[in-house]
Amino acid sequence: MQARFVGYARQLSGAPTLSEQMEALRQAGCDNIWTDVSENGRFDRLQLALIDARDGDVFVVPKFICLSNSFKRVALVLKELHSRNIDLCILDGPIDTRGEDGHLVIPIEPS
Repeated sequence: MQARFVGYARQLSGAPTLSEQMEALRQAGCDNIWTDVSENGRFDRLQLALIDARDGDVFVVPKFICLSNSFKRVALVLKELHSRNIDLCILDGPIDTRGEDGHLVIPIEPS
């Protein structure tokens, strides 16, 4: 079975707009695109998008911040994707876990 590309975009303060993010996801080949708009500071459709992604799929987001504003939440999402054999591709950055060198490493620098 061929991998599906499952996209997720959320309303951000500033650029890019939600419609620009959706277009970027379409251009990246996403079959299913989930969108989220903040409701009382919460983004609830991310979990539905993650449920939609299956073993061998690629989860695509336009920007890293779309995963969450919280590093702890991002870490949980990354762990879930890895445990379910779902690759991650972030369009605006050098993060793409597909391929031989696809392990995700996030450098953390002290402030």
